[in-house]
Amino acid sequence: MNDASIVILTKNAGGDFQDTLGAIFAQKYPGEFEVIIVDSGSTDHTLEIAQTHPTKIHQIKPEDFGHGRTRNLAASLAIGDYLVFLTQDAVPATDKWLSNLIRNLKDSKIAGVYGRQIPKKGTRPMESFFLNTRYPLSRMVKSAGQGKVDMNTIFFSNANSAFRKEIWGKYPFDDSLIMSEDQEWAKKVLLAGYEIVYDPEAAVYHSHNYSLKTAFQRYFDSGVSLNQFAGKEYGSFTSEGLAYTKNELKFLISNGYMKWLPYAILYDLAKFFGVSLGKREKYLPLGVKRRLSLYSYHWSGGG
Repeated sequence: MNDASIVILTKNAGGDFQDTLGAIFAQKYPGEFEVIIVDSGSTDHTLEIAQTHPTKIHQIKPEDFGHGRTRNLAASLAIGDYLVFLTQDAVPATDKWLSNLIRNLKDSKIAGVYGRQIPKKGTRPMESFFLNTRYPLSRMVKSAGQGKVDMNTIFFSNANSAFRKEIWGKYPFDDSLIMSEDQEWAKKVLLAGYEIVYDPEAAVYHSHNYSLKTAFQRYFDSGVSLNQFAGKEYGSFTSEGLAYTKNELKFLISNGYMKWLPYAILYDLAKFFGVSLGKREKYLPLGVKRRLSLYSYHWSGGG
């Protein structure tokens, strides 16, 4: 049995996908690992790039994709003791990335680990601030104190993560969520008494320059998902969001990014209104939800 199964979900990953696979197969990992690619209808050279490396490719229809559903499928195909999830545009920062992720899982109390995301060259300052705030330089071990969790505690990212496969078998991802399947999973395992780790030394280069429209859509979908499973932990979201925006504007001013201030305010407003509408999606007509969502296919069954 392989030690680790690295899972990548792909769709039109682009030419940079070669960098991702190149960095994976350059890993200095003491065990064995396999790379499983689940592709949902790429029309570019993604599959051709994948075939230049010893990967296992599984193809699904675009309409069959779901963040939780497809990761569950990929996990069922894996033969490793450890499941490693990496997004198609994340590039391991060092040849110790895989080892640094897996080392945390030797402790049976640890259900999962997620690593640092470093902004790529050319990333807008707002996104760089977000990533550097959300993924600090210090390691964290998170648990459910007295059976309670909050939004910061359940934060977890499958863009760069690993679990013990036996834990996934007990606590698979929620197939019904449009996104944030990773945070719902983190909540489940934390409340079950496990711990999760953030390891900054398991780093990847990964970032996006979202448009205002895309930011709104992503946060609309996030609002839909979080409203399904976060419950009372959602209470401080607005106040924390205001504090975050204040710190973000201070960062832009102190680092000479004055020209970005108007866009940053619009960007944060887009995220705020996206989440707010997502929380109230049950009051919206199906056609409106399809237009507001980044994953319109999610609503094909009636929402």
